[in-house]
Amino acid sequence: AKLARQTHNEKVEKEKQDRKNEELRLRGKKKELEEQENIVKKNREASEELTNIIATQLKKLKHNDPQEACLKIMVEQREKLLSEEAEAHKKLVELKK
Repeated sequence: AKLARQTHNEKVEKEKQDRKNEELRLRGKKKELEEQENIVKKNREASEELTNIIATQLKKLKHNDPQEACLKIMVEQREKLLSEEAEAHKKLVELKK
């Protein structure tokens, strides 16, 4: 009976430790997830700011075709932003697994 009780207590302790480890692992994942969500949010804010900067710069430019210049700048910046967002989203998906 003493051996059975000792074995049971060891099993209970191991389960407690396993739960504690899992909790720590999940907390770490949650923190990483929050960091990735912040990156996505900052990218979105940067995109809006970029659009404002482009609009301001275009007003200053004396370009033959300001629409063309605007489109080129916006396409370049948008592609860059989309690739960053895709990377952040990919990390989010991996972290949620």
